[in-house]
Amino acid sequence: MERLTEYFTDGYWHWSNFVVIILYLFLTTLIGKIFSKRQHTIRDFFLGGKKLPWGAVCGSIIATEISAVTFIIVPMMIFTEGGNFTYLMLAFGTILARFIIGYWFLPVYFEKEVYSPYQYMGNKLGVRVDKMTSILFMIGSILGQGVRVFVIAIVLQVVLKIPLTYAIIIIGIFAIIWTWMGGITTVIWTDVVQFIVFIGGAISVFVFIALKVPGNMGEIIELGMQADKFKFWNFSFSTAEAFTLWCGLFGTSFLTLSSHGIDQMNTQRLFCCKNVSDARKAIIWSSLGVLVTFIMLFVGVGLVAYYKHFPLSHIWQSVIAEDARQIFPVFIVTELPPVFSGLLISAVLAAAISSLDSALAALSQTTVTGFYKPYFAPLRDEKHYLFVSRMFVVFWGIALSLMAFVCEPLSKNYKDIVQLALAMTGYTYGALLGTFFLGFFNTKRDDYGLLWGIPFSMLFIFSLSWHNVYSRIVVYLFMIILLSTWIFSSIKNKEKNIILKTIFLLGISAIILISHAGYFYILPNSKNIVFDLALPWTYTFDVFKPVFFSLAWPWNFPIGVLTTFVIGLVIGRKK
Repeated sequence: MERLTEYFTDGYWHWSNFVVIILYLFLTTLIGKIFSKRQHTIRDFFLGGKKLPWGAVCGSIIATEISAVTFIIVPMMIFTEGGNFTYLMLAFGTILARFIIGYWFLPVYFEKEVYSPYQYMGNKLGVRVDKMTSILFMIGSILGQGVRVFVIAIVLQVVLKIPLTYAIIIIGIFAIIWTWMGGITTVIWTDVVQFIVFIGGAISVFVFIALKVPGNMGEIIELGMQADKFKFWNFSFSTAEAFTLWCGLFGTSFLTLSSHGIDQMNTQRLFCCKNVSDARKAIIWSSLGVLVTFIMLFVGVGLVAYYKHFPLSHIWQSVIAEDARQIFPVFIVTELPPVFSGLLISAVLAAAISSLDSALAALSQTTVTGFYKPYFAPLRDEKHYLFVSRMFVVFWGIALSLMAFVCEPLSKNYKDIVQLALAMTGYTYGALLGTFFLGFFNTKRDDYGLLWGIPFSMLFIFSLSWHNVYSRIVVYLFMIILLSTWIFSSIKNKEKNIILKTIFLLGISAIILISHAGYFYILPNSKNIVFDLALPWTYTFDVFKPVFFSLAWPWNFPIGVLTTFVIGLVIGRKK
């Protein structure tokens, strides 16, 4: 990254771009202030008075889910060798999930006025569930959003030629200011502005490329077809491939049910609608966000055609060879005219702030209504709660920014920090959605089973994601702790069917153990295959070649959901 920054000269980055970025931030802040009326209660601050138009909520959802990471990574995926449109396979599941949320999830949320899905789960399963799921949400937000801010700060560091520290601070300050001004109302209306900039910027870049490439649109399509970039369908049954139809229908559907149906970042917006009908329109029409991804895929094809006719210099080729994610930022700062490139960088900055301010509003709301109000100040007036809500916005803004700083040294240990961000949400999303289903389907179980269902679910995802000696020690250690805790608790509470339930948990443990540590060895110069549990103290890597059981990351979500739900159902007590 330091090497890349050295290649930027004043000739590539015009002073007018800084003017555009400053004006954009100023005008967006002004718009957010205009639309955010005076906040009198936490209902106004967190729910926008439940009177925001569904169109604005829809635009806000799209702006939040289409992060700057998507804006940068999607063109790179197409530009690199083997990249194609199979990424859109994941769209089938995300669209299906939005209809399920609109017609099944939202009606139960709007039966009673709740501030979060975690309140709903607490009402159905017990007070402890509200707290457990709220804490899970906080952990997932800190890890996932902190990584996301770090990734975008890297891009800003390159294109703005500023230290990484300044980039993180800029994102954090504006996110805190926008959320502080008017709570969720400001967040939603500033997101609408960012959505417009995103759409306009993506379309403008593609038009620019099409006009510059000899042969225009026809040439781009022809070169794309020659390179097989427009391959769309992927019916492969390989569990290691992420961009398949089956991953889209089953894996991504559970991901979207979690991210848009129970993650407070998105559900908080839906609660701002006047009624369930408006909220349903907002979530279903947000499916149009797929079009933004579609446009960015075409931008990637356009980059292939553009650089075929106008090749990168040797310096830039070496830079892209080191980090292919920089292909679109490099194009922005070296090929686009001044002002236009400034607008595109504004879009990237806007997306980063959009993701962070959404997290701040959700985290502040969860903290105040789930913990502060009931436990520390149950009888204070609305003015006090409103002040405390703003204080928690600042607190969480600082916490997420610090997490972004921590990611800098951590990133040196990982090849792909973006995949790390996806992995972080995978740990909590499955457990959250499994808990929701336990209450939604009226299983008549209490929260007792979730005390083991949630940690077992997270342990299962960990076991599928990591394969080394340290991860084995973690898996075995926590499995022993969970089983020991269950046996001690069940004996103490004189649990019914202790033996059967213990055998059941041992079976779950065996599945986790085999999926993590049990893998195949292929003998050198032989077709023989040997199965081994590969305990930490038995290693034969010098003799055998290990072949790990591998699942693509979207499968983590249904596995986490099923594990939490089944354990919660079997171990849970009847109400």
